[in-house]
Amino acid sequence: MEKARASERPYYRRAWFWAVMPVAFIAISLVIAGLVAGNRLERQMAEIRLAGLPIGFADLDEFYVLPEGTADTTTLWIEAINVAAAIRLDDTTRTLPFIGEGDLPRANEDWDQIELAQQFLKTHEAALRIIHQAADAGGAARFPVQLSAGPNAVLSSAFESRQVARLLQLEAAVFARTNRHDRALKSTLAIHAVSSALQAEPVLLTHLMRIAISAMASNQAVELAQQGHWNDSQLAQLQRAADIDFLKELKRALCTERAFSVSIVQSAGLGPLGRSNASTYLQLSKPVIDATDQGWDQTIAAAAEQAAEIRRLSTNRSMSRWFNLSASMLIPGANEAVSTVARNVAMQRAAILALAAIRYQKARQVPPTTIAELTSLIPELANAGDVSIDPFTNQPFRLRWDDSQLTIYSLGPNQTDDQGSVQMKEAPIVPLDIGYSILCP
Repeated sequence: MEKARASERPYYRRAWFWAVMPVAFIAISLVIAGLVAGNRLERQMAEIRLAGLPIGFADLDEFYVLPEGTADTTTLWIEAINVAAAIRLDDTTRTLPFIGEGDLPRANEDWDQIELAQQFLKTHEAALRIIHQAADAGGAARFPVQLSAGPNAVLSSAFESRQVARLLQLEAAVFARTNRHDRALKSTLAIHAVSSALQAEPVLLTHLMRIAISAMASNQAVELAQQGHWNDSQLAQLQRAADIDFLKELKRALCTERAFSVSIVQSAGLGPLGRSNASTYLQLSKPVIDATDQGWDQTIAAAAEQAAEIRRLSTNRSMSRWFNLSASMLIPGANEAVSTVARNVAMQRAAILALAAIRYQKARQVPPTTIAELTSLIPELANAGDVSIDPFTNQPFRLRWDDSQLTIYSLGPNQTDDQGSVQMKEAPIVPLDIGYSILCP
C-alpha cells in the first residue's frame, strides 16, 4: 500500500529529483556560461587579430621578428654568447668582481686583484675578440627558438647573454684602472650592444634580461664617467647608447604572455570553464596593454588597478570564482613586470641625466642646481622620450645637493620623497628612491 502511494507522488516530491536537480542546475549553468563566454571570447580574439597581435601559439613565430631596419647579426651574437658561456671559473677567479663573487673597490682604493683580472682577460682574449666583433656589428639577434611549440618551446640562449655583459664589465674596469680610458669606453658601449642584441625578444623573461643588461651598462657608464677621463663627445655617446623605448618593448612582451596564457587555458580541456577563464584573462590584460600606448603613468596606474581586481576575484567565494580561477592565477605577474620595467626606466633616465650633470660640471666648473639646467646637455633621443620626467610621478626628476655629492632621483613605486636615498638596500624593508649619486667636487 505504501509503495503504491509513493509511486503516485509527483516527481518533484521524490528524493531522486532533489538529488539530480543540483547537478542538472550546475550542468545547465556551465553550458550557458560557456556559450556566453565563448561568444565573448571570439569577439575579444577577433579584435586582437585585427590589431595584428598574436593570440595563440601559432602566431608567435611570425610575431618574433627583428624590428624593421635592424641588421640581423644572429650568427655573431650566438657565437659570442656561446664562447662566454663556455668560460669556467676556478676557486681563484671566482673571487673576481662582475664574473664572480667579489666586489670592485672604489676608484680611489687599491685593487689587489688587478693582476689576476688582467691575466684572466688575457687567457680569454680570443673569446673577448669574438664578443667585440659582435658588438661592433651591432644589430640584433633572432634566436632559433620555436615559440609556436608553446610550453614545449626550448628557451633561447639569450638567457646566457648576461655572462657576455659581465665579461665586458670586468674588461672595462681593468681598462679604466690601467688608464686605457678609450678602451674602457669601448667595453662599456659593448655592454649596451649586448642589450640591443635582445631588442627583438618577445618573451617577458628575456625582455627583462635585456633591461637588466642595459642597467649594467648605465651603471658602468656613470661610475667610470665620474673619473673625468671621457670628453664631452664621449659622454654624449654614452647617453645616446641608452636611448631605448622600453615601454614599447614591454607591450610586445605582454602581448606574447597574453597569447601564451590564453592558449594554455584553452588547451587545458576545461570546456566552458576554460572559455570563461580565457575571456576573463583577456578582459583583465587589455587595460594594461592598451595603457602602454599612453605613457608610463597610465601603464603603472592600469597595472595597479589590474592587481586590485585580481585580488577581488581571488577572494570571491561565490560560484563565479571558478569561472575566473585560472585567469587570476596566470595574470598576477603582469603588475610585477610593469613595476620592474618602470624601475629600470627610472634608472635609465637617471643615468642619462647623471651623464648630463657630469658634462655640465666639466663645461662650467660648477654643478647644476636644477634638472632644467641639464636639458640642453641631453642629445636628441628618438626612443627614450622625455628623460627628465620621472615615470612614476610624471613630474621632473628630483635633484638633491649634499656637500660634494649630487643625487638625481625618481621617487620610485612608493611615490614618496625619501630624500634621495638611492643606495642599494633591501627594498622590502626600506622603500628607496631610484637614481644616482655623483661626486661634484
